[in-house]
Amino acid sequence: MEDDKNFFIVLEYLDGRDLFEFMNRNFMNEAKAKKILYSILRAVKYLHNFGIVHRDIKLENIMMTSKDGHQALPKLIDFGLSKIFMVDEKSNDKFGTIAYCPPEILLGKDHWSTADVWSLGICLHVILTNRVPFVSLDKKQTVKNIIEQKLNFN
Repeated sequence: MEDDKNFFIVLEYLDGRDLFEFMNRNFMNEAKAKKILYSILRAVKYLHNFGIVHRDIKLENIMMTSKDGHQALPKLIDFGLSKIFMVDEKSNDKFGTIAYCPPEILLGKDHWSTADVWSLGICLHVILTNRVPFVSLDKKQTVKNIIEQKLNFN
């Protein structure tokens, strides 16, 4: 909407919390995790079909439509770091939240939609284990862990 002096953006009202807060207030099991991640995967696939890469997928950028754990649906938000890629275009920009960044970004290598796939995997890991993999109190150690450490599922 707009008038002579203003441009208005109307957004959907989301009564819930981000997925991180939602998890702290609602019991999460594999069935709920599957439902939430499936919805986000569909959204990301839609974006990737149009060459759009979000580049900052994390639990804090997934909002839930309701506080009610049975009715809540996930919505991907915060496209501030997103980029539209042309066919065969890649980027070597460093961006995003370190805990969710794939090794190729931290190493300054070319990347595109695979960055979102890695971040989704980190989200799934956190949902299922309630733990962010690779994270250390030291930022440099976190980066080293992401680049070098094998993920232990035990």
